[in-house]
Amino acid sequence: MTIVLPALALISGICWMVVYVALAKRGFADETCGMPSPVLALNVSWELIFAFVPGESFAQIKGVQL
Repeated sequence: MTIVLPALALISGICWMVVYVALAKRGFADETCGMPSPVLALNVSWELIFAFVPGESFAQIKGVQL
């Protein structure tokens, strides 16, 4: 259990970086925004909530302590 959560967090982070790079490349190729504005706003708010609001579940608490 001690190695599973960090491994999943690492895999998740890598996958999201791949998504963001693909969105940027697609946006430059199409000369438009790669991600719709409402989706971007929801994504930023999601990240801010989980960055600054303390987690309550075991996985969230363990994830914050990594």
